[in-house]
Order: sequence, then C-alpha cells, then structure tokens
Amino acid sequence: MAKTVPSTARQQVAQAIAQANNSGQYRYESTIVQTYHPTLLLENVGRTPRVETHKISGEVDVPADSMTLQISAANNPALQIKIEDGRGYGRLDEAAEWT
Repeated sequence: MAKTVPSTARQQVAQAIAQANNSGQYRYESTIVQTYHPTLLLENVGRTPRVETHKISGEVDVPADSMTLQISAANNPALQIKIEDGRGYGRLDEAAEWT
C-alpha cells in the first residue's frame, strides 16, 4: 500500500490560495498580533513589551471586477478600501462617502 506524505503548512496555504483564485470569488480574514519589545537601553529598564492586534478582512469577486479590504486596529477607525471597475475608493467611517 502506498504511503502519502502529509502536506506542509506552506503547501496547504498554497493549495487554498490556488482554489480561491480558481473560484474567482472568496472572502479572507486574518489577525496579526505584533509585539514591540523595548530596546536594551538603560532608560527602558522596567518597561514591558507592547502588543497591538490588527485585523484584516475582505472579499474578492473577479467576475465582477471588485474587491473590498478592511484594516482595523484597537482604538483606531477601520480603514476601508474597495475597488470597482478598476477604480479605487477609501473611507475611514462606514457612514462616510467613498472617495
């Protein structure tokens, strides 16, 4: 009986991206946790690392030639970007006009 080799995380992600591109329509979401460590300087003694969390989400619709992207971070308004018919728009508030 033939043994199959489990795919690596990189291969799994590449396969998921290929499937999403082939479908032409997909959603994505990711959370990025970034940690800032104080430099090793005397004035930083006692300071602790600072952690920031950023969320990225959006949709792609290749047949409709459109995509959306939202980037948010704690205590900041979400940046929203959309592309429709080859033109890009952005806004910082859901109630605001796309510019």
